[in-house]
Amino acid sequence: MKESAASPDHFTIADPAVQECPYDYYRAMHESEPVHYDPNTDLWMIASYELAVEALTNWKIFSSAIDMRRDVGGPDTSESDALFEKEGYVVHDVLSQVDPPRHTIFRKLVDRTFTGPVVRRMAAHGGIPRTPHGTAHRRLHRPGPLRLLQRIRRAPAAGRNRRPTRRPATGYAAVQDLERRHHRDARHHAEPGTQARMRLESSVQGLFRVTTEDTTLGGYDIPKGAKIYLAYGAANRDDEKFPQADRLDVRRKNALRHLAFSHGIHRCIGQMLARKELEIAIRAILTRMTDIALDEAYPHPAHAPSFILRGLTSLRITFTKAA
Repeated sequence: MKESAASPDHFTIADPAVQECPYDYYRAMHESEPVHYDPNTDLWMIASYELAVEALTNWKIFSSAIDMRRDVGGPDTSESDALFEKEGYVVHDVLSQVDPPRHTIFRKLVDRTFTGPVVRRMAAHGGIPRTPHGTAHRRLHRPGPLRLLQRIRRAPAAGRNRRPTRRPATGYAAVQDLERRHHRDARHHAEPGTQARMRLESSVQGLFRVTTEDTTLGGYDIPKGAKIYLAYGAANRDDEKFPQADRLDVRRKNALRHLAFSHGIHRCIGQMLARKELEIAIRAILTRMTDIALDEAYPHPAHAPSFILRGLTSLRITFTKAA
């Protein structure tokens, strides 16, 4: 293994500090060991973009049939889990944890609920703070997606003879719009450029697989039964795929090749919904707010400890109400 200033051996995803800010760990793996075994968690960490895609494509060897509640991080011994098991509420056939052919059957049934036409017909809901400061993750980040999910079951079926309508910009285009407006405002109002410090990151930092046989990935020998952590957050910051990956650049030619929604047969079923949420949120923000910045009177954004979800527990912002 090539040594670097910061070896992956100096980190573990089990460390709450690493979960709060995993980017030094990701960088260390990119520099010296893109397939790294972490003895603290018994996980094989996959940080390389190309190797993550290779594993995601080969579902027969990198199986999704791994129980994320029991096979990762030790058994769940909570009282609630024991009660669920006793009453028969523990579901084993979870869509994200099953392989074909059962996965194919489940996926076809659920896909109909998350098609582009269905999602586009969902009514947009607010949740944008209207005061010059706010706890953004509570007033926008959480309630918006929940309201949309509550409406899915009431969404009308796709009609075949509807008149064509102009499709709104995708979430990607909305982010470009945000960047254009920032540069425009900076030219006309000499703003300090606080919005330029905005960064994008994967809310799902990674998911798990288990190998069904001895295999080799990127020259690394991985045994049968190995627990794999596909680090989407690391893959999206791989300079080999995205030069200067730590820098926000929505004009990248390959920006849409990110793994925020995974890849292959388990590509996120709710990606169209997520893109719609992004479009609605960014357009609402652009309409109602400007001069967006972190509130310096409060600590920097904080995240709930998790191997998987990089969810915010605190995000205080300041802004000026748009004219």
